[in-house]
Amino acid sequence: MRHGNAEGSEMLRANGLWIQRGFAIRGDYERILVQYYHAAVTQFDFAGNPEQARIDINFWTANQTKGKIQQLFAPGSLGKDTRMVLTSALYFHGLWASEFQDADTHVAPFRVSARETAQVATMNQTAPFGYAETPAAQVLEMKYGHSPLVFDILLPKTMEGLSALEASLTPDKLSAFWNALSSRPVAVSLPRFRVEADVSLRDALGHLGVSDAFGANADFSAIDDRRDLRLADFRHKAYIEVAEQGTVAAAVSSGAVRLAASGPPPTAFRADHPFLFLIRDPHTGIILFAGRLMRPK
Repeated sequence: MRHGNAEGSEMLRANGLWIQRGFAIRGDYERILVQYYHAAVTQFDFAGNPEQARIDINFWTANQTKGKIQQLFAPGSLGKDTRMVLTSALYFHGLWASEFQDADTHVAPFRVSARETAQVATMNQTAPFGYAETPAAQVLEMKYGHSPLVFDILLPKTMEGLSALEASLTPDKLSAFWNALSSRPVAVSLPRFRVEADVSLRDALGHLGVSDAFGANADFSAIDDRRDLRLADFRHKAYIEVAEQGTVAAAVSSGAVRLAASGPPPTAFRADHPFLFLIRDPHTGIILFAGRLMRPK
């Protein structure tokens, strides 16, 4: 599925099901994948040549993310006992509604920790943005041109406040942040950065109670009418780049939220220490990408 516009902002979504040649799956399962998730079903010879299957799946992933994610599966990660691989790719290229100018980007300090400071390229502009704050954090919303998505930054007011901010977040608290946003002039200083992540979600899923799926008690009989399948791993790989023109991304319990007072001078928003960032659809509330910036690169 492709969403784009003449200004260059676009979103690509693609899903794929890769199965062992001759391995029978239930027809209703395949129909659900095709009808609701638009997942193409491709047969591979995992048993005979798992390495070639890995290369082909990685090529598909790179193509769907315009080369941003090259190696979804590392060499040797798919074995001869692989029967099925389900992949989902999401690519987003968003241009800022209010772009940063290259001439306003300067090297400035970013406080990595109390003992370390890095010199990084920092973008600057003053413009109307969505803004709110709590006693612990500043919240900034930056819109993309010709796109319903927005880029949010949750900036702790203290250099070492990121862990406490993360621990305090709940769906209700995030909703309170978004509801409190109000457009006002903000002087934004934001590092130009790129973040890449490659993690196994097996342990994270286990902490959420999803453990049987990886062992002998796994029950995927709705896929193949048998109980001989189990998850070997569940991987997530993401790429996000924030620059002057926009973003490329290839995956309240207590305390009142208050609006900042309106009027000059513009509010200073200096993202010069670790912060959280999100790419969000404000109409549905869905968060498409989320991450933390600890050290710009």
